[in-house]
Amino acid sequence: MSKPILGKTGISAASFLTQQCIAGFIPLLVFLVSSPLLSSLFVDPEDSSNGVSYIVVGGVALLLAFFVAHFFGGAHQSGRWVWILPGCVWLIFFMDEIIDSPASTHPLGTQFRKFLYPGPKGPFGDVVLLTFPFFSSACYSIAIVLFSKMSRSHNPRQHPI
Repeated sequence: MSKPILGKTGISAASFLTQQCIAGFIPLLVFLVSSPLLSSLFVDPEDSSNGVSYIVVGGVALLLAFFVAHFFGGAHQSGRWVWILPGCVWLIFFMDEIIDSPASTHPLGTQFRKFLYPGPKGPFGDVVLLTFPFFSSACYSIAIVLFSKMSRSHNPRQHPI
């Protein structure tokens, strides 16, 4: 067992890094493998970057969180924090986008929407590499806390979060 990195909280570096990879990269890989299938489901094959792709990435993250919470009971202590690193990377790139664009021609809401969904002809690689890991990590973090609370309600002898 790894030594806790935050004292008595029980968060270990190995658990955190493993869950960081699970939450951020496995849903992204599933999306990349399934994207040809998703593209074939749409009338315009170039417009596969709509909400369905977010549902696929979020759904895979939820399933992973369920399995990790079910098989590794204490994983929720470090699993709830896996959204921070991808969130910081996403925020840095979004702030760079805001700074590079003149505010008079693109209001903040438009820049946010274009960053999340650049359209069928836009740079979808930026969305895949930046937004999906953050989105899947956030889904994973929320789900692992909820699943651990649900499992504790069935087994009251476990300690609260």
